[in-house]
Amino acid sequence: MKAKNSSFLDGVVRDDDQKHLFPIEYLHDPLPASSPTQHPNALPFPSSLPLGSHFTTAHSIILTPQLGGLPYYSSIPHAYQSKYWRNALEASRTTVYLLSTDAAMADIPVRGGVTLRDIAKKELIDFEHKSMRATVYMYPFCVSKRRLEIIGLLNMLLFLFDDKFESAKDSEMASLITEFLDSLKPTPTSSPSTNTSKPAGTPQTSFQAYIASLIKSTHALDEQAGNTSGAEMFHEVAKLFDNIPSTSFDLTLSSYLAFRREQLYSSWVFAAVKFSLASSVNIHQPKIRNFMMWAAEHGALVNDLYSYEKEMIALKKGMIRDMVSAVPIVGRILGIEDEVECLRKVAEMVVEREGWMSEELRAWEEETVQGREGALDDETWMFLKAVWACVAGNTVFCMTSVRYGGEKARVC
Repeated sequence: MKAKNSSFLDGVVRDDDQKHLFPIEYLHDPLPASSPTQHPNALPFPSSLPLGSHFTTAHSIILTPQLGGLPYYSSIPHAYQSKYWRNALEASRTTVYLLSTDAAMADIPVRGGVTLRDIAKKELIDFEHKSMRATVYMYPFCVSKRRLEIIGLLNMLLFLFDDKFESAKDSEMASLITEFLDSLKPTPTSSPSTNTSKPAGTPQTSFQAYIASLIKSTHALDEQAGNTSGAEMFHEVAKLFDNIPSTSFDLTLSSYLAFRREQLYSSWVFAAVKFSLASSVNIHQPKIRNFMMWAAEHGALVNDLYSYEKEMIALKKGMIRDMVSAVPIVGRILGIEDEVECLRKVAEMVVEREGWMSEELRAWEEETVQGREGALDDETWMFLKAVWACVAGNTVFCMTSVRYGGEKARVC
């Protein structure tokens, strides 16, 4: 079904894909209206590789934001959206709803009198236009509905606990997080759903039972695929809680980006990409290390670009004490005082990293086509295409989420 008043999507979605479209009602442009959108030259993913169109079209639809003139600050011409968005939406919504109504957890204070219930209830308002959208765009090649549901569920938990890890120490949240982490660890009997810090026989709440089903499904999917991609994804989740990112960094761009790569959970994001493909690929192979680093920096810069206005408003209202963003950092480092110029510079840095990534892809493509020793295998190529789609999808998420643009970004 075509979204109401969706003429702004002309050229963005093919007519035969409209039935799979996740409705878009917000478009946030991080640059002022007086500053026209300028799309850089397109950098498509290499087309001479033996991946086959089935790899993309079986599970997703193609979006071409540049052709529609949308405020999509990227040189990647094709973004993708999962056809299984309804499954991701319901799994994510159920997660938040169950947490908001869980008598054992919902009233746990987080900070300043705010409880998990408060956070969850707020997120449920206009839910489909908030954080859950990221799952639909960032993991579009996910090979099954259940895998996307699992990623969506974890994504929502990480969002709800975002920047609350440190406050969880020595608080009531500590037991909740510890229980969750314990449940992710496989047991000697390979029954992850029964591995809990609670005594045997303790009744499960609906939320706990839902999480247990997620864990059981993930390990079952690993067994079916004959790999450990789900377990690796859980390992990255655990690392996020165990290693709280430092909030300090030197006033250099490299130091700031290293901080943001860690703060934005890029290791978990890429592990989830691997899980979405049911892949056995080694995502830490040295050959693709720089590509992965630039992809992580891309995510951080896009987030900073599109969230800047929201963060600045919160800072001026005293809702936050400090703003961690590449926009003012770049201004300080380069001596740029004009806010719009700082935003433009960050947008240029996004495209710059896309150029670096594209150069790597072209060089690897030549190696593969010529059959050179050390050329990337098909599974690595599939993973790289999924990462390329992931960073483009993050841009679409930031552009279409009410989380950053607010009501003034509503287009229908």
